[in-house]
Amino acid sequence: MSNNVKNNVKRANVLDLITNGSKPGGIAQHTHTSETSIYRLLKRMRKDGLLTSNNELTEHGTEHVKKFMAVSSDVKFNIKDNDIRLHNVQVTIKILHKPRGYDYRKNNMIAMKVRDYDLTNLNNNYKEQFKVNDVTVKTNIDSIELFPKDIYAETEQQASKRLMDIVFEVIKRIENLYHVTLIKDNYCNIRISRQHYALVRNQLAKLYRNEHKGSVFRVFDEGDGKVRLVVDISQGPEFEAEHPSKSPSDINKCQTFFKDIIDKEHDLPSDTKGMIHELALVSKNTIQRQENSLLIEQEYARNMKTHVKVMKGIEKSFNKFNTLLTQKKLKEWL
Repeated sequence: MSNNVKNNVKRANVLDLITNGSKPGGIAQHTHTSETSIYRLLKRMRKDGLLTSNNELTEHGTEHVKKFMAVSSDVKFNIKDNDIRLHNVQVTIKILHKPRGYDYRKNNMIAMKVRDYDLTNLNNNYKEQFKVNDVTVKTNIDSIELFPKDIYAETEQQASKRLMDIVFEVIKRIENLYHVTLIKDNYCNIRISRQHYALVRNQLAKLYRNEHKGSVFRVFDEGDGKVRLVVDISQGPEFEAEHPSKSPSDINKCQTFFKDIIDKEHDLPSDTKGMIHELALVSKNTIQRQENSLLIEQEYARNMKTHVKVMKGIEKSFNKFNTLLTQKKLKEWL
């Protein structure tokens, strides 16, 4: 990709972020550049007619975004409201086997094969940091830490699958670079230490941003007290789940809830009140009929009890009469 195309892609990314509510500081963090550079770029794009003074896309700016976001590795140009952004991810992988001298050597060969190589001397070992496939990698004595870029997807399941595809691809590269063993059959040594799922361009987050400026919306877990849900506007209006272990299930429930409200037709409260009233009347009548039916059954049972008693009396009288009649006939015969 030429430098000119790269610059246009970056401009398209910044335009997309700023028009969806992101702040310059958040954009700087997302694009790995300085906040001053973002302000300078915004000023230039306003001058070029891509952006209005109110940070809204012009017609020319909209065409620019559509054209250059299609070649962006961010793959964010087709994201819809309440799709998923998986971010702030940390994956820790325990080293199962490492060669002799791994803890102490200064591996200059690594710097020749990877990008953004950095080495920190910790007296008794070296801590290395570099990038593989746009994933930041940090080495420790007994583990490897991975920090992938943001992942966009329609669902939490798709985002999680892409994350694991990225992780296993990077693991292969690291095993070849270091000659270490990171994965083994029937052995689970991969731990997701941190993962935040966000619903992008979320309606509740937009409403909260507009009506509660300066305040923070958070929901805490009743068990461990950690944050489970939060409204985040640093990357645009997002409704985010960030509990270390519950964020995948939390974001699934939230996404289902918001999509149900948006995608389906719902009755107005007044209509619902009327339907509930009618349902209550029907239920009352049904219960009344059941009670009347029960009373009839009880009366029938009492009548049957009386009838049985009368029938037994008749039967007893009939047997007695039949006995007397039989005795009379015997006397006549005798």
